[in-house]
This record gives sequence, C-alpha cells and structure tokens, in this order.
Amino acid sequence: MKVLQVIDRLNVGGAEKIFLNLLTLLNNAENVQADALIFQRGFPLDDKIDNRATIFFLDRSNKYSFKKLYEANKICSGYDIVHVHMRHCYAYIRAAQLLFGGKYKLILHDHYGNIEIDQSVPSKLNSLMKPKYYIGVSDTLCAWAISRLRMNERNVLLLANTILPDAQFVFSPLASSLNAFMVSNIRPDKNIEFAIKLCEKIDCELTVYGNIHDKEYFDYLQSMSGGNVHFVQGVTDLTQYYNKHNFAIHCARSETGPLVLLECLAYGIPFLAYDTGQVAASLKNYLPAYFMSDFNVESWVEQIKSAFNSSDKSEELRQLFDQLFSPKAYLKQCLSIYQKIHC
Repeated sequence: MKVLQVIDRLNVGGAEKIFLNLLTLLNNAENVQADALIFQRGFPLDDKIDNRATIFFLDRSNKYSFKKLYEANKICSGYDIVHVHMRHCYAYIRAAQLLFGGKYKLILHDHYGNIEIDQSVPSKLNSLMKPKYYIGVSDTLCAWAISRLRMNERNVLLLANTILPDAQFVFSPLASSLNAFMVSNIRPDKNIEFAIKLCEKIDCELTVYGNIHDKEYFDYLQSMSGGNVHFVQGVTDLTQYYNKHNFAIHCARSETGPLVLLECLAYGIPFLAYDTGQVAASLKNYLPAYFMSDFNVESWVEQIKSAFNSSDKSEELRQLFDQLFSPKAYLKQCLSIYQKIHC
C-alpha cells in the first residue's frame, strides 16, 4: 500500500508532530510505503522527517496557482491513499482532485483544537468539498463530522493521538519549591493568563514553552507577569527541560489532544489540566484528581496541594500511556482504517 501524508508546513505544533510520528510509524510497518507532500519548506521541524520517506516540497507561494494545484494532484495520483492533515490543507488537495481528477482515496485528518467553542462548518468543507473519509483525533470532532458535516457514520473514524517517547529520557523532578511548566503556543484560547494567576497564588515558578502567535496577547501576558513567569520560544525537543520542573499545567479552554499530556503520561510527570480533549476523556476516570471542570483559581490551588502531596504516581502514569495511547496500538488502528478505506 502506498500512502502519502500531506501537510502545509512543519512548524512547531501538535498536528505537525502527529504528521511526523505517523510517517515514522508507517515506515516501520510491513507492506507500506509512506511518503510526504509538504507545501512549504524552511520550518523548524523539517529536519525531523523520517529519512526513509520520499519528501515532495511543493514550494507553493500562491495557493491559487493552477500550476501548483496540478503538480500537487500529479504527486497524489501516484498513491493509493492520500492522508491530509488539517482542514485548509485538505481543501487544497480536494480542489486539485476536483480540477484534475484522480482515483486516490482522500482522507481529512482533523486536528481542529477549538471544536469545543466553535462548531461552525467552514465553507471549504461544504458541498463538493465535503470529505468522504474523515479521521478525528477526538470523540467531539467525530461527533461534529456526523452531526454538522452530515457525513456517513461508517466513514468517520477516531484516531486518538500518540507520541513516540524518548526511551533514553528519565524524569527526575526538581525537588525544591514548586516549579510548573506549560507547553502552549501563545494565543488567547490557550488561557495562559489563568496559569499565571494560579502560580502567583501558590508562589510557584512558571515557564511557558511555545511560540508567539498573537503579539498583543503576549504583551498582555507580560504586563501581568511578575518575575516568576518565563517564556521560552523555539524549542522543538522539550525533554531536555522537563527536569527543571516538578509538574505541568494545561488550561486551554478547548483542545483535541493535547500532546503534552501524553508526554506527561509517558514520562511519569504529574499534571493538572482542564477537562477538555480526548486525553481528558480517556483518563479522567483513571486520574480524577488530575482534571478540573472549571476555572476557579481556589479550586485549582487546593487540588495542587492535595494531589501533589500524595504518593508518587509516576509508574501508574507510564502504565496508562502504554495501555491507552501506545504507538503500537496507534499504528494498528491507523492501518485498520486504511484497509477499510482501500478495499
């Protein structure tokens, strides 16, 4: 089976990391050739691409260029399955297929993070552009595809995220005073101001690892931050920083993953997170003390005091990762989806 993974660019983000992880896993599988089509080169994760894959860089500067649409479709036509990450990338490939033809099976892999607060149907997914095959990274996305996109339920498939843990990394938490971290690109829906207020309440250092997507919001965060809040940009591998902290905070209002909580699980790092996304849906019955249902600062303060003064749960976290989110199970599920579509 020949599979082409498609994305616009390899900036630092969750969808981009899933793209890279899946490319690696597929190339570990028997009887699968997995390659990649990337619209633009020159981004931080370009050097993380699996070197067994053939990489096509479209070098697209104008999304309305018929030449580039034809080139993209010609590349896609050499594959059985074209697996496109993110809605705008799917719309581009679907437009190319409609214009120039092509028998390849086209899948939208939807990572849309704001689905809890925005359930509108974008015009680029309407009418002839509506996908026939849909992969959602959360139950919420899959339910949206059935109810709002009005897709055939049989063609809407859940593929919860995974990560490829660094087997060499061992979490050895900072033993001194509380020191928290967040992994979050800097934009309003990530609710970083809440984490800042929380850490001020508990006299806790906070480091936010992420790139600035909204300069006005970043300026606002800096204006409300004291000396206990730090921002670190441009990091593509966070394992080297985790041992500078002793727990993680995740307080985005809407999520579909998130990958940072999978890393916390895989490495045994304690965390406190808002109840949103597929990781929370899968874990909250196992780890109820690790998820919050509101943004009451005092409730979070009390939960940190009680949850992180209890017995060490590192081994339990690692076991839950293996049980619920292992790369092996992820690959098996993805291949099952391909077989269903390819038949």
